[in-house]
Amino acid sequence: WRSERPMMVVFWAGAGLWLSLIHIYRARVVIRDCHETLYDAFRNNAKEARQKGDGFSYGNVLASPDQRLFLKLTRPWPVMRFANRIGLGDVVAKASRDSMMASAGIGLILMPTDSNADVFQGGRAFNQAWLTATLHGLVLQPMASLPFFWSRWKTDGENAFPEEARPHIPRAMAILRTVFEGVDFNRQNALMILSLIHI
Repeated sequence: WRSERPMMVVFWAGAGLWLSLIHIYRARVVIRDCHETLYDAFRNNAKEARQKGDGFSYGNVLASPDQRLFLKLTRPWPVMRFANRIGLGDVVAKASRDSMMASAGIGLILMPTDSNADVFQGGRAFNQAWLTATLHGLVLQPMASLPFFWSRWKTDGENAFPEEARPHIPRAMAILRTVFEGVDFNRQNALMILSLIHI
């Protein structure tokens, strides 16, 4: 689906994108706000998510039983921070990456600007893509961390991020640029990456 504002580019992703994702997930697990926002959205199962009317189950991230247990144990930020210090933060990063690796294809929603109007139109583009995928028996999973981090990096610089996260964001963007080689990320604004999964 395409429109003048914004446009969405869909393609078959190569291994390079997975390297990009592991960098961005490593950045995400050391940022407290991101950790708490993500974990606040987790529900024990799909039934609980439906009852509460928001959030998603651990099954949505396609994590293994061991990874789900780790996600539950590291819900409190002090526990996650300790896990990061001893090198266990990669468990969360790899669970998120593995979810994206199960995809049949990857998409990218681009906006001409980061204005509220274009963000709204980007949301409409995602909604249309999601409904179309559902109609064909496919799952569309958004991943907005990298586009959001890069937008903030351009606006506020590296000091907006914890020191542990800083090396990962430009590395992830450098890989993403090679995967989406036809996209000028200096002129176009990415809203989210989409993963298309067969069910």
